[in-house]
Amino acid sequence: MFHVKQLNFLSHLSIFLFFFLLLHISGYAEELGNANELYFQGEPEKAVEVYLKKIEEEPANINYWVNLALTYRDLALYPEAIASLKHASYAYPPGGDNTVSKEEILNLLAWFYYYSGRIEEAEDTFSQVLKSTNSLINLTALAVGDPAVAVGSPKSSIFNSSFGLGRINIEKKNWLEAEKIFKSIVTANPDFALGYYFLGAIYENLNRLEEANQMYQQTLKTDSKLVETYSSLGRIYEKQNNYEQADKQYQKILDIDPLNIEAKKKKEGITPLLARKPEETERKNRISNFSKISPAKERAKIPLLRIGTGSDEKGAPYPTEKISLRTNDKFLVLKKKKEEIILKGVSSFQINAKEGGKAQILVSTSGSGEYDEAIIVRLINPATGTIVVEEVPYGKSFAWATNEDREYRGEFEIIPDKKYGLISINIINLGEYLYSVLPSEMYSAAPKEALKAQAVVARSVTLFKQRYSKPHKNFGYDLCDEQHCQVYRGVKMENDKAKQSASETRGEILVCEDKVINAIFHANCGGYGQSAKELKGWGDEAYLTGVFDGEKTLGQTTTINSPWELEKWIRNKPAVYCDFVAENFQPTKFRWVRITPAKDIEERVNREYTIGRIIKIIPLKRSKSGHLQKLKIVGEKGETILDKEYEIRKILGLGFLRSTLLVI
Repeated sequence: MFHVKQLNFLSHLSIFLFFFLLLHISGYAEELGNANELYFQGEPEKAVEVYLKKIEEEPANINYWVNLALTYRDLALYPEAIASLKHASYAYPPGGDNTVSKEEILNLLAWFYYYSGRIEEAEDTFSQVLKSTNSLINLTALAVGDPAVAVGSPKSSIFNSSFGLGRINIEKKNWLEAEKIFKSIVTANPDFALGYYFLGAIYENLNRLEEANQMYQQTLKTDSKLVETYSSLGRIYEKQNNYEQADKQYQKILDIDPLNIEAKKKKEGITPLLARKPEETERKNRISNFSKISPAKERAKIPLLRIGTGSDEKGAPYPTEKISLRTNDKFLVLKKKKEEIILKGVSSFQINAKEGGKAQILVSTSGSGEYDEAIIVRLINPATGTIVVEEVPYGKSFAWATNEDREYRGEFEIIPDKKYGLISINIINLGEYLYSVLPSEMYSAAPKEALKAQAVVARSVTLFKQRYSKPHKNFGYDLCDEQHCQVYRGVKMENDKAKQSASETRGEILVCEDKVINAIFHANCGGYGQSAKELKGWGDEAYLTGVFDGEKTLGQTTTINSPWELEKWIRNKPAVYCDFVAENFQPTKFRWVRITPAKDIEERVNREYTIGRIIKIIPLKRSKSGHLQKLKIVGEKGETILDKEYEIRKILGLGFLRSTLLVI
């Protein structure tokens, strides 16, 4: 798969970041001494010194020159990177024993020219690659998933160079030629989301607005995490005078990032043009009908959990000023301390946050008192009754951020709080909690045995957090309802398959030395897991060790020993278990790309660190699995080093990057 990397700050070029999922397997090459170790340990300047010494000893070794060039690239030293690749290209020995081909060297060189603003040289070099790989091969004939499109093959070189020429034609405003190239690219690889994105940009510049709209929509269908596309869609809808849809696009950005300056300005600018005010439009994700539920067997024997609902990305309560509830059965509202009844019998009511950390219960239009202690909402028949909470914050700061009605089992505790307004806690037994967690975390078409395995994992991580780590004890709950702990979206997510999986594994947990383990899991490991001991603050648990996610007998490389091997791994599709095809599963979860305006990154980073306009972004330390552990951002007024996964993912991408398995 083709990829582009690095940040370009030249004024005459489009300023974008491209992020690519990478897989890095443990082990460093002995043949390069400690140069590669220095590179992966976050010492690129020292790595350069060692590479140069190696080149003095073996000037004809092409691998040294290429690894040196990639290290220069990471340091944003493009003139030096270009000089190294030019030397490698000129000195390339026919039939030499090299891990890099002549075409791959030229591809890298062409992109380095491009990022340096040397457009004509980039165009000439891309054209040279196409000529050397036999330009008679038709790009549109490339088959998706064809092994022949592996890195170093003629087909791979054609795809890489064709994409580069497409970008150059956009820079030169040769719109029709660019259209031709990108149409061929998405025909060759329908999973390449950026192909649709750039087709959208081409059609937008040609004022072919409906086609632009379709391509931007297809971008999001191909990779729903490319949420920067919302801004492009907003522009298109504005040009089409469809202000309601434009407003929705900008609101999606603000749901993800409420502080986004550009989206705020855009939304404010079109608000006077709306036919209806946003609050007058029909609310999405509304629950109209209550579900019929059946309780878990012997539910009284199952441990109870306290789950914080409406959490933010860190698992803290999302600031909430009101909570609207509806029930399908008789219920009581009580003061927690003495269980004094406040309210009973009505079908719906609202709890408002008041000044001074108090809560007001509102029935119809009349308040029924203010309370400065926790309030319990309890169903008379909890085995069959449910509670609907309206407009629960979901996925805040993530690409899927929204508000949605949720239906819950169990009872609720509402805590008035001076900082957060109202803290909402669902008290539910472990078994019925898992009924919702399984389908919230794993797609419904998953095999039954996979769901049963997930049930054991989810039960284990739940009990570990409740008994040992207690991540949210300061807020009064055991786990949050977001990715920080486990996604939990209530009754409407439940299905028979998930309930059976939870019931059939009842009581089963994972243990190590007679203690339930912290059985953390992820959506996609990318091919190799990361060890806990390599992560800041995660300790050294023997059961949390990174492993290769595939068969080691498939004749493929399972180690990455140098910057160049890391590059190859990114552009390849190794035979690993997490690269699979399933219903409603986007292939971009395994190999992905993000495109972000540099000004947006500047805005986000300057909220936390005053560094001014960004000059360069330098990847530093990586774990043996390839995850980026440290990232330096250099600005005109200062610099900062990010060393937390959370920060790296949030600052570099709107709605978080999928992981820190990436190359810039």
